[in-house]
Amino acid sequence: MKNNSYILGIILILINTIFIFNSCKKSEDNNEIHPNTNPTAVFTVNPDSGNTTTVFNFDASASIDKESVTSELQVRWDWEDDGTWDTDYSTNKLTTHIFTPEGNYTTKLEVIDPEGLTGSTTKNLTVNNGSNLPPEPPQNPSPANNASEISISTSLSWTCTDPEGDPLTYDIYFGTATNPELVEQGHNSTNFDPGDLEYSTTYYWKIVVWDDHSNTNTSIIWNFITEASGPYCPEFFTDPRDGQIYSAIQIGDQCWMAENINIGNKINSTTQQTNYSIIEKYCYDNNEANCDEYGGLYQ
Repeated sequence: MKNNSYILGIILILINTIFIFNSCKKSEDNNEIHPNTNPTAVFTVNPDSGNTTTVFNFDASASIDKESVTSELQVRWDWEDDGTWDTDYSTNKLTTHIFTPEGNYTTKLEVIDPEGLTGSTTKNLTVNNGSNLPPEPPQNPSPANNASEISISTSLSWTCTDPEGDPLTYDIYFGTATNPELVEQGHNSTNFDPGDLEYSTTYYWKIVVWDDHSNTNTSIIWNFITEASGPYCPEFFTDPRDGQIYSAIQIGDQCWMAENINIGNKINSTTQQTNYSIIEKYCYDNNEANCDEYGGLYQ
């Protein structure tokens, strides 16, 4: 019996040893199956072409790494892909660059993770000598500069041309400050509705124009003054022809009747109204009470 217990103990020790060895082997195998991987370099550039004065915006924030968060990744740039890095490694993924002279460029991005593994990618850019001219400054404002007594429901308009006929977009600055704030960007027409304005108020505005080569120009700051006040609109008014009283309402800068008119002598709906200096009316369903409630009907 003693020998049997001894043998059983030996067997258990061997089983535990095999289990530990296999666990370690499995862990080692897992490390071999899932090694640390290189990061993936990704960047965008805006615009993708321009001239020798264009500021190109580079954004590498879409770069990723399976084992690291993006904020831990560092990037560096080689603007001409000539083997010389023009920037040091940095966690800042946004940067700008101006290319001179004109020509075709290949820009390289390299990304490095905390373990020192790298990934890279390139993009091609075309830079001309700046021969594409900027648009002319916006002009011919409406309302005219320094105009007064302008309706509070006015809209803005201007004219603008480009020497090459390039498509244009506009940034609109508008407000009561002498240096107006940006209210709309990338507007694609030469008209703009600022909404209802205030009476007796000075408004300032300017237009910044862009062509599709990132060339730009700016108008001067224009201004105008709105009308002093709106029309007087009474709550009620009396029709002097028959003394009936109607309610009124102001809509924008106009005064409107708030009720249907009800004047004239009722005639049967089968009778044609005539023109002999006496006002005639129909009433719905030939009922005078309907005229009192809904107003008269007229040809």
